[in-house]
Amino acid sequence: MSTVIDNGLIVDNATTPPTTVGYIFNFEGKGAYSPEWLVKVGDTHLTQAQVDEHNRLLGEMEIEHAKQAGKGLFYFSYNVTPPSGRDPREGRLYSDWRVSNWCGSWKATWCHASSSFTPGFNCGKRWHVYFTGPDGKKWYGINQGDTQIVRARRLKNQK
Repeated sequence: MSTVIDNGLIVDNATTPPTTVGYIFNFEGKGAYSPEWLVKVGDTHLTQAQVDEHNRLLGEMEIEHAKQAGKGLFYFSYNVTPPSGRDPREGRLYSDWRVSNWCGSWKATWCHASSSFTPGFNCGKRWHVYFTGPDGKKWYGINQGDTQIVRARRLKNQK
């Protein structure tokens, strides 16, 4: 692997064409890792500032692509309040829904979600998430199972 820093982004030159390395996690004393490998520039380990700049720029690129394409991959979270009574049939309360990109450089200004269960083999919980997207328009996405991933798209017929 041959990585270089190009305008703040860490790029893998071993591929044709060169590709940007994904989000990077920096583990103090252990090095910086993308999901695939240890990331170094030559024989030099990355600094925290270089990792932060790369992740920030990559987040901006993702948001810009979502605006242009009208679809994107976002992350969904919420608060859960356990039942207050002794009756185990009482449900949990879900609130404070949030949608953002992975690095948190963009967060939805408004978000609402409702849940359902999918029929069939999987029988998983599904969240239907409505939010104001990065372009200021209404978006809709689905979060399925035990992940935080929301696959979303811009709703049609908006002015």
